[in-house]
Formats: sequence, C-alpha cells, structure tokens
Amino acid sequence: MWGAGERRAGYNAGMGTRKCTLAQLGEFGLIDLLARTLGGPGFERGPAAGRRRAHGVPGRARGKTGTPREARGGGGASPVRIGIGDDAAVLRVPAGSDLVFTTDSLFEGVHFRLDWATPEEIGWKALAASASDLAAMGARPLACVVALGAPRGSRVERLLELYRGMRRAAKAMGLPVTGGDTSRADCLALSVSAVGVVPRGRAVPRDGGRPRDVIYVTGSLGDSALGLELLRRASAKRGGVRTLRQSSDRHVQHLLRRHFRPEPRLAAAARVMGLRPTSMIDVSDGLSSELGHLERAAGVCAHIDTDSLPLGSSLCAVSERLGLDPIHFALGGGEDYELLFTIPPAMPRRGALRSLVPGVPLNAIGYLGRASRGSSGRGDSGSSSRTAGFDHFR
Repeated sequence: MWGAGERRAGYNAGMGTRKCTLAQLGEFGLIDLLARTLGGPGFERGPAAGRRRAHGVPGRARGKTGTPREARGGGGASPVRIGIGDDAAVLRVPAGSDLVFTTDSLFEGVHFRLDWATPEEIGWKALAASASDLAAMGARPLACVVALGAPRGSRVERLLELYRGMRRAAKAMGLPVTGGDTSRADCLALSVSAVGVVPRGRAVPRDGGRPRDVIYVTGSLGDSALGLELLRRASAKRGGVRTLRQSSDRHVQHLLRRHFRPEPRLAAAARVMGLRPTSMIDVSDGLSSELGHLERAAGVCAHIDTDSLPLGSSLCAVSERLGLDPIHFALGGGEDYELLFTIPPAMPRRGALRSLVPGVPLNAIGYLGRASRGSSGRGDSGSSSRTAGFDHFR
C-alpha cells in the first residue's frame, strides 16, 4: 500500500515533474502525484480516516480518497474507513454480507498496446474488468487497490493519464482506488484487486445451472472483438490506427468505444439478482468460452439458438462491409463484459424481462439440457460449431 512512511520518504514533486521520466522522479515522488491524481471532488475519506492526520501528502491537509458519492446510495456513510496513506486500506463491511474478491491484470503487449489505446482508456478498462467480475457474482463494489509496474524510462505524464482514467472509472462504477503498490517492470502492467459485497448466501456461482434453465445475456455481443479486428487491420498500414481512430463513421466509433471503454453491467446485475439467477458469469473471454465454463461447472449442456444472439447494428453493418460473419465475433470475441446468466423456466416471460433493466436489453439465447453420459459437461447441440474464446496460454 501507499503508506505514510513511504510518502514521508518521498520529496515534494514540483510542477515540472509531469514531463520527466519515472527514473528522474523516483518511486516516492510518483506516489505523491498518483495520490493527488486519485483525489479531488467526488471522493472523501470515511469518518475514522477523516480524523487522521494528512500522512505527508503535499498540498492535501484533508485528502479526499474514499467512495464516490453516487456509489453510496441513500446517503449512507462511505465504507472506506482508511484509504490512501496507510500500509493497508480499511473498509467497513455491511452487516449480513459476504465479501467478494477478484483480481485482474493487464500487461502491455498482451492486453493493450500504447500505440492503439490512450493511457486514460487503459486505466478505465483495468477497473472495468474487475467491476465486471463483481457484477457477475451479483456483488456491489466497495473498493479496490492497484499495483503498477512500469519501466524506469516511462513518462510520468503518461502514468498520470493512466490514473486519471482509473479515477473516472472509479467514480462511474463506485469502485474507489484506496491504495496499491508500485514497482519497476520490463513493460507497463496493472493489477487491480477489487472487493465487493453481496447479501449473505446470495453470491451467484457458475455451477448452479440446471437442465431446463433458460440462458440469458445482457446487451449485445461481438462489438469489442470487431473493434479489435479493425485495429489489427489498421495497424498493417502506416498511420492506419490514427486514421481509424479519427474516423467519422459512427459504426466504427461505436465498436472502438466498446473495445476501449467497456461498461460493466453493475446496475443490470442488481436487477437480475431479483430473478434469483441459478448461475452467472461475465463475457470477458467470449460467449463460447463462458458457456463452456457454465457447462463444465454444472455438468450440463448448453443449447444455443444462434439466430437469437443479440447483434448490434454497428457489428452487422461493419461486418457486412468487410465480408465478415458477425456470429463469429459474437461467439468467439472477448471483452464484451456483458452478463451471461441462467434462470428457471418458471420465471417471467421474455417481455417482462426486457423491461427489467432500462436501456439494457435482456435476450434469451437458449437453454440448459442434460450432459451426455461420460462427457465432461459440454454437450453436442451447438457446441461443435462454436468458436473458441480467448485463452492466454494458446
């Protein structure tokens, strides 16, 4: 964590430090700047932390580093008791709740390219991935910590833009950054560890699906994957990515936005919890891959109607233009961060479900059946034609 002793060991970074490199600034000067970047309107310490002294944060006698106001709901107190400035963050856990933990890592060259994405977009996406994991368990976000690895030659201004992206995401998703760690690394890397809460015994697992359960998915599928495909194609031409990013085509811009600035379905998850889902997972590695997880965990077989897959207008328009199959991206594309869940067949009909989450369509795409004897849980129907999702080690 960004502790008090470490911060006192740092120096007062001046205005010129933003244009220097990390090697020139040093770790503790960086910590001071990151703390300033994460502070500001919309964040505040919890009551206990507010009585503590400033821990040597330059220019912030009463630093604001707690929970976004919009995340608290009903005007309740912030769950962050001690945030940035100590050896560890301290959170107050609501009574009758279970804690939900998750960790996501993003590495340069694996999850992002700095010549494709802005640092602000990378910071946003890092928090979005962890927030989506919490949503998939039916949890409400509390807070997160961030570990940063960066080469010595990294420009400080670029790192600050990265954290400004995280700050914007934190306010939008109710997932404040309450500390973390910094380290030298061979490439830029972020690791976000997030914690959320769910009513005791109500966390939604992957293994709860049963035969005859109906399979639903929020939003639309494949947009992010096609956005990534556009970037790959553009990168083959000199200046192609810049031209693509400056395109006036609304369909192209929508696909790129879905890739660079995903929106985890936190509000949808809260509504879906009222349906008592039997299983749930977020679509981060592709629909086909996530269905496989649900099948293996519960020992069932997913039967999917590809005609029912929710395909957005931008996905269809750009796919047709390029002579591509949109179903390929809907099944195998990752980083949609939609929710895939199952509910018993006796639950409300599709029409009632569509109005459950304003602005977020819910689409029935199939049902669960019994797995064939001797199988590992993946059935025959629909499986053979599926496109494999993302796998880090293949």
